[in-house]
Amino acid sequence: MVMILINGLACLILALTFPRAGLASLAAFFPLFLFGEIKTNPSLTFLVTALLVWLIVEEQREPGRVRPYLIAVVFGIGLMTKFLVLPLMAAYYWHRFSLKRPASLVPIGGGIALAVATSVLIMAPFGVAAVLKNTVLFNLVLEDRAALTTFYPNVLSGPLNALGLGTIYPVAAAAAVGAAVLAAPRLRLFPALLAAAFAFLLAAPTPEPQYLPIMLYLAVAFRLHERETEPPFPPSASENGAGPARPLGRVSNDAG
Repeated sequence: MVMILINGLACLILALTFPRAGLASLAAFFPLFLFGEIKTNPSLTFLVTALLVWLIVEEQREPGRVRPYLIAVVFGIGLMTKFLVLPLMAAYYWHRFSLKRPASLVPIGGGIALAVATSVLIMAPFGVAAVLKNTVLFNLVLEDRAALTTFYPNVLSGPLNALGLGTIYPVAAAAAVGAAVLAAPRLRLFPALLAAAFAFLLAAPTPEPQYLPIMLYLAVAFRLHERETEPPFPPSASENGAGPARPLGRVSNDAG
């Protein structure tokens, strides 16, 4: 019940982020957002993703001084939920980098530092080293994870494990996700986030259907934001009373 309530908050945030989309249109996605995954615990990751989408969209609509700090703090909180937030954070900050503006590394570094500091503060009562050992390292070492999981191998980890190459899995997984993150500046922001998230799902040690509602949420947010920012279509010639437009091409000389 608690997870459904948290998922409901994500739905509410989506409606508040894109009020012009209309509640009736957005409601078609709510059943999957609400009940798509309630057996595991990705709901906090879902809520963090919704908050990030809201803050990012608002920042693009009207840049401000405070919102970048809020985005960094929410990323830091999100790093303490599920690993999906990590590629999203990497793609978001690397997307802001420009080779033509090396100084862009300064705010990027500041945002990452604030996010990491937020995570460290959350981990501190439990021991930072202990938390990392039982989360990051546990998931990267396939032999340790296989002893406690009932999931089937995933797209990348399965073939490597079958070939006896499980020891190189951490490097291969990092390289796959890293390649998607490095491509972020070449894409628009939401496609960059989606690309990094998809790469993470393919490189994850086990199948992760728990993230599918979040992926759909990102895709819906991308489409709604695209509709807001794309220029309106110019009126056609027929709408201006000029008759149908003639196609461009060679003028025919067959005149009688």
